[in-house]
Amino acid sequence: MQDANTLEFEADDLDGRQELAAARRRRESERQAVLEQFVDAKRRVDDLRRWIDDCAAADGAQPELQRMREWAKARLREQEHFLDLDRLSKMLRQCDLFPEIDPLNDPLGEPPRPRPRGRPGPRTHGRRPNIV
Repeated sequence: MQDANTLEFEADDLDGRQELAAARRRRESERQAVLEQFVDAKRRVDDLRRWIDDCAAADGAQPELQRMREWAKARLREQEHFLDLDRLSKMLRQCDLFPEIDPLNDPLGEPPRPRPRGRPGPRTHGRRPNIV
């Protein structure tokens, strides 16, 4: 039988592992958000390039359309700056989203999620569920 000190240590250990797991989930959300921003920006750049090329191919374009095309080229340069891989790599390093050695690693795997306090857990006795 385990004594109270051992149970307290195991509970503290589980709490620490659950905090690590929560931090991993937050980091995963941040990683996903960065990836989605990058992919969306890449899509916008591709769309802008295509539109600019299509507009340039149109002979006798109206002056307003030419000015819009020049404005779109400036937006394209801004978006291309966002997609610069060196800039992205620097940002990822600063945010520490993909560390070489993962400080959030749990060698024991994912711990069970904590149960919300104040709510009863699942019933363990043999009562039949009320299906009516």
